[in-house]
Amino acid sequence: MREIVQLIWFCSILFLLLPSLWGLEGEWVRQGAVSTRLILPADGIESESSFWLGWQIKRDSGWHTYWEHPGDVGVAPSLSWDLPDGFQCDPPLFSPPLRVYMFDIGAYGHKNETLFLLRIHAPQLSPGNLLTLRARANWLACSDTCLPGQTDLKLEVPVRENPVPDINWKKRMDHFLRSSPKGLPSQWRGRVTKAGKFYKLEFSTPGIPPGGDVDFFIQNRMARSQSLPLVKRKKDGLDILLEQSPWAMKDARRLKGLLQFKQTTGIPVYYRVDLPL
Repeated sequence: MREIVQLIWFCSILFLLLPSLWGLEGEWVRQGAVSTRLILPADGIESESSFWLGWQIKRDSGWHTYWEHPGDVGVAPSLSWDLPDGFQCDPPLFSPPLRVYMFDIGAYGHKNETLFLLRIHAPQLSPGNLLTLRARANWLACSDTCLPGQTDLKLEVPVRENPVPDINWKKRMDHFLRSSPKGLPSQWRGRVTKAGKFYKLEFSTPGIPPGGDVDFFIQNRMARSQSLPLVKRKKDGLDILLEQSPWAMKDARRLKGLLQFKQTTGIPVYYRVDLPL
């Protein structure tokens, strides 16, 4: 009798754990200092649906790859897709960047392990089919030297009428989306002016988060990633000076980037900035 009770208890625990095992994970592919794979946070896909796919990258200690806007140097990682007929893929959502360095050359990138998300749109499909999603991954990994990398990734996904989500992967991807950069709050007032060799960003609002470090990650090489922004907090806002880049587009009409606030918890918050020049 005791053995039967233990078996029932074990089966109950296993049943509770099963939902976290229903995600589909591609095989890790390693090249140089980088390992990468594709992940589906469910046990399949539905006909005529849109679903999230994860692209996971792990880097050896001391190595980094680059953000979608690397700054003064670097090349962003990318995926070139070979999808079944009728499938479409949106551009990847990158994790927010860190400042990364090769010797004293500063840029924007990622270290250790990161997850990127891609939205895939599926056409009409027949349940029971097994499809293969293929992609060619490209990246540039740097430490004391830089090594370009390239590898083929694939993930086999069955078509189901009611795919079961993976609790763990769904939770992680939901957190990614919730913590992604947000638009500036509506009560903030921002403008950009030129001040000598700098762009001056002025934000006027009493709602600027107090304390903590402030950083700014520029898009399209409008300002030098090598130079740290000069930040001045004011009673009613914030001023940021960004050194203009010699590689900036001459006819650029807008300044875009991510404004980062480090909270007292150490967890950064990011806001998307898009202001006319």
